[in-house]
Amino acid sequence: MTRQPERKLVLLVDDDPAWRALMRDELADAGLDAIPARSPEEARRCLAEKRISLVVLDALFGESLEPLGLDLAREMRQNKAWKDIPIVFCSVAVNGPARESMEEFTGNEFIMLKPFNFTEFSRIVQAALGGKT
Repeated sequence: MTRQPERKLVLLVDDDPAWRALMRDELADAGLDAIPARSPEEARRCLAEKRISLVVLDALFGESLEPLGLDLAREMRQNKAWKDIPIVFCSVAVNGPARESMEEFTGNEFIMLKPFNFTEFSRIVQAALGGKT
């Protein structure tokens, strides 16, 4: 009996339920499983409990545009178990300190600005996963 390769699991961290649903549908179409998280706190629990292959992360949360996603990204890079998980930032932050903070990350991070084209989103996700699903 041949063993099926483990499917990639993507963690979607965004406080907007509509964006989470759209991204989850797009990932499903690409053959990827997705776990939605409404907050960085939920994301931390998922990271601790599941084998996550990629995190799609909103950099800013809520109407106050708090940089909670950026805080989670920093925490991931400092955590031995999470530091190598690629991150795709999806944010409305076009300019200013939030954009500069996203650009501080180097290595396994990608930046997509909302609203974005979902074909491009799929391409970026594939690139972040190393071209394999």
